[in-house]
Amino acid sequence: MNGEIDAIEYTKIIIKRKWVVFLTTVFFLGAAFIWVLLQRNTYKGEIILEIGKIEHNGIENLLESPAQIALKVKKIYPSLAAKRLNISPGSLPQIDVEYPSRTNLIIIKAKSKDKEKIRKVLEQFSDIIIKKHAKIIKLSVDNYKNQAKLYKRQILQAKKKITGLRNELKKLNKQLDELEKKALNTNISLVLLFHFQEEIKNKTQQIEALNRWIDSLGIKEEEAKALAEKTALNTTRPVSSIFISISNKSTEQLIMILITAGILGIFSGLSLVFFQEFWERNRGRI
Repeated sequence: MNGEIDAIEYTKIIIKRKWVVFLTTVFFLGAAFIWVLLQRNTYKGEIILEIGKIEHNGIENLLESPAQIALKVKKIYPSLAAKRLNISPGSLPQIDVEYPSRTNLIIIKAKSKDKEKIRKVLEQFSDIIIKKHAKIIKLSVDNYKNQAKLYKRQILQAKKKITGLRNELKKLNKQLDELEKKALNTNISLVLLFHFQEEIKNKTQQIEALNRWIDSLGIKEEEAKALAEKTALNTTRPVSSIFISISNKSTEQLIMILITAGILGIFSGLSLVFFQEFWERNRGRI
C-alpha cells in the first residue's frame, strides 16, 4: 500500500509541475540542436591512383600490390608525409584505404575538419607512392634501353664483319676468274679451283647467316625499344584530381543526439521537480 501511495503522490507531483519537466526537456533539445549547428564541418577527401605495371617474360605484374600499398599508407607513409609538411603525425587527418578487387586501383581517403590539410596530406601520399614507383619504372626502362643499345652494337659488329667477308669474297672471285681464264687442267689448278669455290661458298654462307642474325637482332632491338616506351607509360598515376566534400552527419546520428538530449532533459526536469517539491515542503525546517 505504501508503494502505491508513493507512486500516486509522485505522479501528482510530476503533473503539478509538468511544465518544469517540459521546459527542461525543450531546453536540452534546443541546446543539443544548437550544438549540432555550431559544430565545424567535417570534410572528407579522396584520391584514386592507378597502380602501374611492369612486364617480365611476357607477363605483366603490378609494381606493388594494393595490399602492400595500403599497409604502408597506414603504417609508414604518415610519418613521411608529416615530416614533409613539418607537422606532427598525430595532427594528420584520419586516413583510410580501399582497393577494389580485380582492379589496379587504390583509393586513399582522409577525414578532418581542416579542408586544406586533407588536400596537402593526400598530395603527399600520392607523391610518395608515384615517385617510388617511378624509380622502379626508370630502372626497367633503362634496362630495356641498354638491351636495345647492346643489340645495336651487335648489329654494327655483324655488319662490319659482313663488309670484311664481302671484301674477301671479291678477292676470291677475282682469283677464281684469273684461274679459269688460264684454263689449266693440271692437278694443281684443279685443286686451287676447288679450293676457291669452297671458300666462296663458305664466305657466302657466313654472310647469309650474319644477315639472318642481323634481322633477328633488329627485331629484338625494336622489341626492347617498344617495351621501354610501353613501360614508361605504365607508371602509377592519379585517375582524377583530389575530391573533397563535406561529411554530413547521418540522420541516425542526429536522431541519437536528440534522443539522448531528450532523455537527459526529462531526467533533469524530474530531478528539478522533486527538488522544488522537497524545498517547498522543508523550507521552514532548513
